[in-house]
Amino acid sequence: MLSAGTVINGGLRLIRERPVAVAVWTLLYLAATALSALAMRPFSAMMAGAGADPQALAMQMLPMLRWFFLIYLAMLGLFVMLIAAPLRAVLRPEEAGFFYLRAGMDELRLFAILILFVILLYAVMLLGIIPIGLLAAAAALAAGGAGAVVIMFVGMLAWLGLLVWLEVRFSLVFPLTLLRRRIIIGESWRLTRGHFWTLFGAYLVIFLIVAAAWIVLMTIAYGPYLSAMMRAGQDPQALQAAQLQMVGRFGTITAGTVLIWIATSAVGVLSLAFGAGAIATAALELSGGQRDIAETFA
Repeated sequence: MLSAGTVINGGLRLIRERPVAVAVWTLLYLAATALSALAMRPFSAMMAGAGADPQALAMQMLPMLRWFFLIYLAMLGLFVMLIAAPLRAVLRPEEAGFFYLRAGMDELRLFAILILFVILLYAVMLLGIIPIGLLAAAAALAAGGAGAVVIMFVGMLAWLGLLVWLEVRFSLVFPLTLLRRRIIIGESWRLTRGHFWTLFGAYLVIFLIVAAAWIVLMTIAYGPYLSAMMRAGQDPQALQAAQLQMVGRFGTITAGTVLIWIATSAVGVLSLAFGAGAIATAALELSGGQRDIAETFA
């Protein structure tokens, strides 16, 4: 019987039993973070030099857009590899290789699913937000501002509930795709039937743990700059000064910058490993723990 504790412990067990692999994933993440930061240094210099002239900044940035796109694409590819590695460590532990890292068909299938889900997410957002906005506008005409606020609150709550429900029901798509070596979508819907609250509880605990870790890190790393921006309030000059201070801080490489890179990489990889290990464990539990029955679901 699947339990929330089983799913959560699956993520923790992966981190505990594969510390060397997690360390290698962290080093890879750190290298990518450093390279992307170095590539973005010209952008930081432009922002610091452009000052309050957004038109000048836009003109300077235009030739660099292709580099931004390539950097984004490379980071997205790395992200997919770092999702696939912990999934593989749980689902196909015999395929250790180079610490479960690959750049093959498994990753290509996961990349395709990621793009598909991003597109579907935007579609769900449009299909949800537009009707809510129209209903709120109608309520404002009929009952005033209070009615519009109520409609917006209830509508957004219902929309978020629907989004969470869909995410839980399709949460096994990634591990099942890697497990079966082909794109699996409908099987996640079938296997999660009757297990929504168990999975939701496990995912909620994981989300809260990961969110707490990121909040602590962001507070330590960016707290002074965020505090300066909050103190600036509506003063445009003070706000711009705070923004330029942050841009200048990350446009230079210091010991503090490197420590932030290391901490960000560690938290990022631990978050990925925790989450991926959990959903991989859920997929194994709900599919009977069998790795070689793809034909059954053909």
